[in-house]
Amino acid sequence: MAWNRLPVECLHLILDQLAEDKDIYSLNTLLRVNKHLCDITLPYLYEDPFSLAASKFDDDHDSISFTTINKLLTPLIRTLLASAGPHYLTDVLRNAYWESVEDETAFLTQNSGIDYLRYLRHFYPTSINHALFHNWKAYKQNTRLVNYVQAKGLEKQFRAQELSIENNPFEDSAAFIVRYLAITLRAELTWALCFPIFEQILSLTVPLSDLQRYRGEMHRLQSLRCINFKQDQKLDYSGFLTQQLRQDKPEVLAQRRQMKADLMENMVEFVRDHTQQFPQVLLQADCPQENTWQGSHQIAPQTYIEQLNSFLPSLICPTFLDTTNWSQFIAKIDTTDLKLVQTVQPPRGEPIQWLERLRRQCIFNNKSFLQRCRGLKKVDMISLGPNLFAWAPQEKRERQEYYGRKRTQALEALIAGTAGSPTMAFPSAALQKASLLSELAPLPPPPPPPPQPLEEAVLRCYWEGLGTEIEDIAVSFPDTLTKIVIQGPRAQFAVLDHGIMPEPRAIGETWLEPLPRLRKLAIFKLEETFRMAPLLLSRCPALEELRIQDKATAYNCDQVLAYGVPRQYPAPNSLSEPGTSRLKSIDLRGWSALCFHPETLRHTPELEILTLMTEHDRFMRNIIPEPGVLLSYDYPSLQEEADSIRTAMTAMSLSQLDSDDDDNQGLHSGSSSRCWLDVRSWSIAVQGDHTPDMTEEQLTGPRDYYYYAHKRVLTRADFMTPSARNGSGKSRDRDRSEVYINCPRLKSLHLSGRWSMTDEFLEFLFTTVVPNVTDVTESQCLTFTFAGWVRATSRLPNLLSASSGRKYPEERLFQLGMTKFKQDPRTAPQYSASEKIVDGEEQVTFVHVAGSDGIKHPRPSGVYSLNLCDKYVLLVDNYID
Repeated sequence: MAWNRLPVECLHLILDQLAEDKDIYSLNTLLRVNKHLCDITLPYLYEDPFSLAASKFDDDHDSISFTTINKLLTPLIRTLLASAGPHYLTDVLRNAYWESVEDETAFLTQNSGIDYLRYLRHFYPTSINHALFHNWKAYKQNTRLVNYVQAKGLEKQFRAQELSIENNPFEDSAAFIVRYLAITLRAELTWALCFPIFEQILSLTVPLSDLQRYRGEMHRLQSLRCINFKQDQKLDYSGFLTQQLRQDKPEVLAQRRQMKADLMENMVEFVRDHTQQFPQVLLQADCPQENTWQGSHQIAPQTYIEQLNSFLPSLICPTFLDTTNWSQFIAKIDTTDLKLVQTVQPPRGEPIQWLERLRRQCIFNNKSFLQRCRGLKKVDMISLGPNLFAWAPQEKRERQEYYGRKRTQALEALIAGTAGSPTMAFPSAALQKASLLSELAPLPPPPPPPPQPLEEAVLRCYWEGLGTEIEDIAVSFPDTLTKIVIQGPRAQFAVLDHGIMPEPRAIGETWLEPLPRLRKLAIFKLEETFRMAPLLLSRCPALEELRIQDKATAYNCDQVLAYGVPRQYPAPNSLSEPGTSRLKSIDLRGWSALCFHPETLRHTPELEILTLMTEHDRFMRNIIPEPGVLLSYDYPSLQEEADSIRTAMTAMSLSQLDSDDDDNQGLHSGSSSRCWLDVRSWSIAVQGDHTPDMTEEQLTGPRDYYYYAHKRVLTRADFMTPSARNGSGKSRDRDRSEVYINCPRLKSLHLSGRWSMTDEFLEFLFTTVVPNVTDVTESQCLTFTFAGWVRATSRLPNLLSASSGRKYPEERLFQLGMTKFKQDPRTAPQYSASEKIVDGEEQVTFVHVAGSDGIKHPRPSGVYSLNLCDKYVLLVDNYID
């Protein structure tokens, strides 16, 4: 009874919150309280029920289990089909959603007295398409539907539609059947649920193959605001298949293309007729890309998308611009109100034509469209030129000047009033003259109010080089920025082989205010060169990820001494206070790596990943000067800088990777167990010209001075602790093994370049310094023998893989106790690849999953990769030379 006494407005507020949280179970519970609550709750559950169901699925809709579908989707579809009536049930619907005739009859005879279908307004979101129609694992467990397909001979009919070149004998037949069965199932389900309620439908997803049926009922679609056209048939082919069809079956290719053109024309005519019959009702129409056909993406040509948008009105105060409405915005750039836009994301497939039109409009008006987005928080798009954010600092300056002049006029008015006051007995002559003779200058018109503070900016400079975008963004939104990512084009442009590179741009040099919330700064794949300004890190105390890369492939020592030597960056100015840095990842390549200050490592207790590298030119040479050039300069000073870098690396290893003492406050308890250090860049005079992998004799035999001019000899002294290196009394009293660095958390070690190491040093390295590594890689290292490499690595207790770039005769491998490794496919570890786009880059993550036997098989231990990735294992437990 208490619920009945609540005002309806209060109940709506509660239900609005539950619907916003996608709380299906609470809403479903309220249905059973009483009839009053049931009548109020039903619209919240059934207005857009498939979106509510999709909120309970994982991102990977292909892996949704049959149990989950039976729990969420199947009962919903049964309920809606029962409300539609038995005369809308076709054979394919009956067999797809009821396990038997008895279950179907029992369900349809139950009558709750509620017409659930009359609350439906949206059918259906694209996010649920795979789970609803393309889940082949669920199909295999639906016995009634499988029997129906076999009885009707549908698989044979589907095979007849497939090109012979497309037949994949290794593919599960269920995955093939579901793709074609979905065409019929989608068409029948959409018509059965939407035909009885065409008058109330607000958004609709229509399969293009069934569009003609809807044109006949267009007069009933007076409420339709959004329509998505589903490309359910396979009419486009990949480049390889298109070429084969053009040669073998040109008539089939012509037929498919004509069918595609006819469907596109019907789609445009449908939108045109609807907008003429119901003006200003249809607000959005789209034909998204379809990826359900393997190797053949179905894409609507841009010309047809532009025709669709020409019939639609401008977007009405959108809050976002993304793939769903970008093309419609481009069609009506000037008339679209953008004041509420909060996020801008790239259009589908990055259509350069649309962005070029927007770029021309911005250049013509000398005004970026982002200036109209007063609520902008996140932007991720292709940069339209250096003027993309030029308006922001200009507006900031205008506001500062306006309020500065306003304060000045207020002060002048106060002085004038004070000068005429009897309390001011003896004003100065200058003050009296200023107060009596000065006239208040009129204020300029007030500037626009400040925009919503920007939080994330991801820009890809595809047309032009980097302008002032970084400075404009950092100067204009210093208090709210959390991410700045500037990316160059994907294509690798040619770089000069000779000549002097221009002075690197100092990132952060013009940032007058600190950026207290900035967590990620990434600048990469651009044609310019960059370095960190001395105050960059101190201006970004919350920075966690730093990535600055350029393609510098030429420099000389004069430039290094001018603005690249680390001593040019005093540690107190270039770093935040000791222990306050949150940096977890540093990835510097090119000039930013050459200018890296080694003391940074002392002040970054949470650092997990460090990468310092330089690029190669087209001859695969690193940017290391010739030996004569190095010797002509003050080489001892360069060696001193190299020693300081090694000392800093030692300090980082002790405080971050090794120490478990409670007194060590620099150790971050949440640090990752994997720390990847690119040892090629500990010193600028380490690695020389690139050389191919060589044999044992070539790597250990005598060579001339010039060939090995840039090699670096590693000894135990390089891994001594700072106290031991300085000869403190405390270190002399300790056990000799404690004098050296020990990194028990290090799991992966990569040695690349001309590092010269003896067999004895390798044993010291793997027993004292990194005793728990699981993955070891060496390439182009010198001096040690392969027998020494196997002996040292075989003593690692947790070794999983050891890779070497050396070429070694197989008969000698057998003499060392090694044999070819062949993984049993039944016990091979299985990995699932997950792809996603992060800041414009595709990232692939491999997750260890259970195999066909339901067991997560571990990676094999002690596998050696040799001779161009051939796999070997050591047969003996203890290596004997």
